[in-house]
Amino acid sequence: MKLFILTHKDDFDALSLLEEASWEEIQPHIKAILEWLQDMNWPIAHRVAKVMYPHVNHFQEELVDILLSKDDIWKYGCLSYLLEGNPNFKPDSHLLRELYRIRNQPTKGEEVEELHEIANSVLSSLGLENSH
Repeated sequence: MKLFILTHKDDFDALSLLEEASWEEIQPHIKAILEWLQDMNWPIAHRVAKVMYPHVNHFQEELVDILLSKDDIWKYGCLSYLLEGNPNFKPDSHLLRELYRIRNQPTKGEEVEELHEIANSVLSSLGLENSH
């Protein structure tokens, strides 16, 4: 396994290597890396998000899987730190459908975490606030 694969929430040595890795090195490990956004209170979470932010269009399938999960805190991390305010974000149809669903028909947990508001903000930044 690559040395940049994080093993605990204080794994700053691996995080430093991740920050220096190319997208080609990161890509095969995307699912494991995204797991570190499950709780944005973890010491490494914000820096992991910063590494992933410019590459967001390359792992939309994984983001859809997260948005389809029941882990509303993880959804929050992905929506807030990868999609919201990201000027490079160009959603595919599957991710766009999930953003609309969260905005228009959030689950109870998504409502509690205010994910519908974040989804609306993401859609608004794309000029899609009045669609669907």
